Amino acid sequence: MSLSWSVALLLTLPAAPPGDLRLPLAEMRLAGQHEGALAATERALRSAPDESARLGLSYLRARLLEDLGRPREAAEALGAALDENARLRPFVRYRMALGEERRGHPEVAVGLVAALVHPTTPGDLLDRSIALLGRALAAGGDCRMLGDLRVQELPPRARRAMHLIKAECLLRAGDLDHGAAALRRLLQEGKDDEPARAAADRLDFLLQRFPAASRKAGSELALPVLDSLIGLTLFQHREFDRAVPRLERALAAFSPGPGPASDSEFETRYALARSWFWREEFGVAGERFAEIVPRARNGEERSQVLYQLARCRELSNDDLTAIGLYRRAQQASPAGEWAGPALFAALRLEWRAGRESAAQLLYNQLGAQRGTWEYASRAALFLAASELVQGRPRRAGVWLADALRFDRDSALEVDYWLGRLAELETGDPDRAGRAVRHYLAAAQRDPYHPLSRAGLQRLREGELATAAQKEGRRRAGLPTPQDRFGAWLLLGDGDPVGRLAKKQLLELYGGHPEYGRFFRPAPTQLGAWPLWRYPNQDAETMLLALGLFDEGAAAARRSVAGAGPELALAVAQRLAEVDQNYAALVIADDLARLLDRGVPDPLQPVELRRRHYPFGWPKVLTEQGRHFGVDPRLIAAIVREESKWDPMALSPASARGLGQFVFLTAKRLAAQHRLGALRPEDLYRPEISLALSAAYLAELLEGARGAEFRAVAAYNAGPAQAALWQGYCYSGEMAEFFTKTSFRETRAYLRRVLSGAAVYRELYPQDGLASGRP
Repeated sequence: MSLSWSVALLLTLPAAPPGDLRLPLAEMRLAGQHEGALAATERALRSAPDESARLGLSYLRARLLEDLGRPREAAEALGAALDENARLRPFVRYRMALGEERRGHPEVAVGLVAALVHPTTPGDLLDRSIALLGRALAAGGDCRMLGDLRVQELPPRARRAMHLIKAECLLRAGDLDHGAAALRRLLQEGKDDEPARAAADRLDFLLQRFPAASRKAGSELALPVLDSLIGLTLFQHREFDRAVPRLERALAAFSPGPGPASDSEFETRYALARSWFWREEFGVAGERFAEIVPRARNGEERSQVLYQLARCRELSNDDLTAIGLYRRAQQASPAGEWAGPALFAALRLEWRAGRESAAQLLYNQLGAQRGTWEYASRAALFLAASELVQGRPRRAGVWLADALRFDRDSALEVDYWLGRLAELETGDPDRAGRAVRHYLAAAQRDPYHPLSRAGLQRLREGELATAAQKEGRRRAGLPTPQDRFGAWLLLGDGDPVGRLAKKQLLELYGGHPEYGRFFRPAPTQLGAWPLWRYPNQDAETMLLALGLFDEGAAAARRSVAGAGPELALAVAQRLAEVDQNYAALVIADDLARLLDRGVPDPLQPVELRRRHYPFGWPKVLTEQGRHFGVDPRLIAAIVREESKWDPMALSPASARGLGQFVFLTAKRLAAQHRLGALRPEDLYRPEISLALSAAYLAELLEGARGAEFRAVAAYNAGPAQAALWQGYCYSGEMAEFFTKTSFRETRAYLRRVLSGAAVYRELYPQDGLASGRP
């Protein structure tokens, strides 16, 4: 927002609700007019002290002083604000503690922030307070301040973080056994969160630092279970290099006798084999999986291990052995979870080896029982695509009919490949028309789906282009919105008939009693927001009303509940302007879901689509994209899919930040590109995460020889697996690769990222990237 525009806006603002002083102050702060906002706030504090106290203006004054780089005065203002407003007191204490930490007074910071470790503290503030408490105690704060805290009453995530802090206090006090016991209990309770990762780190360090204690009878560090707990936790957090030696040592504690393994032994052995697999050392991983097969406890477990062993052999280019193992995996549990994937994998290898009759038998087996129909559909698409890209249409039609029969959700893919089939049927005089209708059917289901876009691209040349124009003009004359939408998809904005069809649709949706409100201009004035209409507000809503969107963003969705879409969109726009992209996207998600029932994505209001596809931290994103030679809009599409633009995102697999990096990959990239030494918490910094995303995507694009679809698949499933899928292909086409991507999760990931990249390129042209606005 420009300064001149903001001043003009302030002159047109409606009068604030009676007795409320915040509206113009919030507008000025959001417009970057910190000096003016500070002066106005101080005038309000002098002229209406009681009302200012009720509204929390002293806290706003302190934040404005921080904005202006005046920390000493800000600290004094926070002191004055501490007893001014009870609802904002926790936020005041947190800011005071943060200031003391920055000034090198950890003991004072601990005293201030410990009071916030309480069940009634808002969730986001509670998490930030516990993190600050941990840092301040590590820097010299007094652990005795933890004595009276009601830790057991906290939410689970906060409670585990506090147990970690208490364990670290015990260790700093020299109580090695009790500290290690507390860390062990954390890992036994759960292995997939940040406290677990930190506990595993501490225990790993202690075992290396105090080798004598690890051998002393009765010592907590001598417990054999510790190696397994540490190794399994590091495996869960994808730190495979560190997990392997711990898991190897843990196996020594198990009896080597024959027979089924215990639960803990099986878990340890399986994690060790998977660690070698994820390190892409498939030979070693295969040996480890082979050791587990005779120790499996039931048929389903044996099927799972055999399937993973077969993958190792396939990735080691031992296809014949892999086929046999895949068949054994299916036979070990014919109705189990791994039967379908195993038969499909064996079919792909048989087909690639030219043994088509063997592949057909496996295909028949997949279709014989309902539990494997999903994989029968994927196999049918695999076979049809293989034939069609080689120009062989004879059997493809039967397979495509089977694909749809086995799985109705494959309709879009089937339509695309039916279009390819129609193109090859030279004896059909209407082949071009049929191809157009199939490609259009796919595009009308999802215009941004990568196969839909591939189909529309094929309609731009030669005989198909003529047929597409003919069909587009025919549909433009029909009365239904679906037909006019089809006309626009076929003809585009470059054709007057296409432009007219689009104009008619926008007029239709704009005048619709339900959808029309979404097409009205969003109010630019904060006074329309209900923030200033309700006297009894929670603390985060009060912060929003003060223009402190960074601290109040969690309340944004609540604050527009029941409001119209115009207002909700206006709020989302304001949040995006101050890099609260996740909160803005959540609101835009709600709005887009309401529209999805009746308005196609490309015709939804542009401002709503920009909030639904935010271009966050535009300067950093653009600079990193250009530095590494990657389109920033592709990075943006990946970030949107990975984290929904939440810089604090943490996945169950311990992937962190905007780009969702596991620490092992992040450390390697940081060292390779001289980004400095990293700590796990650095991945929550947008500038770090975006730099890593650009660097990693550049690396994957190089390995994929510039093929974006292969690089995106590798981002999700790993380069080796993406290369394997390409090995099944007879062409370099995205469409064939997409259909032959056998993992459902990666196929969905590919669809969403490639679709998102197309939307980003439409909404953010190249010359508008630096500002993030078209």
